Amino acid sequence: GTGYGVPAAWLLQLFPEARVYGIEPDHRRVRVASRVVGKRGAIKVGAAPGLPDVPEKADTAMILDVIHMLSDEDLRLTLAGLREKLCVGGRLVLRATLSGVPGAAQQKHIVFKRLIEVTRVRIFKGLCDFRTEERLRDIIEGSGFEVTAVEQSAPGHEEFWFVSRVKEASSNRAQG
Repeated sequence: GTGYGVPAAWLLQLFPEARVYGIEPDHRRVRVASRVVGKRGAIKVGAAPGLPDVPEKADTAMILDVIHMLSDEDLRLTLAGLREKLCVGGRLVLRATLSGVPGAAQQKHIVFKRLIEVTRVRIFKGLCDFRTEERLRDIIEGSGFEVTAVEQSAPGHEEFWFVSRVKEASSNRAQG
């Protein structure tokens, strides 16, 4: 979900040679994000586990704040598809809201923020599954990635960044 293309704009500013390819289910957001990206990539209407075509292997894939709307199976399919589109040693950067974060439930703004998101997703008849760090790590690693870093966005917050690399080909075969 590229949304309106804000993270894409940041990436294109930071990395002038970069190309951005993404999917977004909302037609209006695709239109705006496509203008942001211009000729430096493409944004298409779609949703995970479907992935956009890319002209060559990518060095990085990003998933920000959407995996709670995917079943475990769809997340596995999405990660497997991304792994195939990444070059050897390619990175996966994933930000997710986790459940079971010590101290987070005591912060009223976090509880309220999660309630808003759960309500929003359920209004549109979607899944809302906030995973634990251990469960998410297992899914990422079982999909052919090696988690190299996990970092909390801020102390007491439920958002975590997972940085992973594509496992070597021999390790992928061992995964099945």
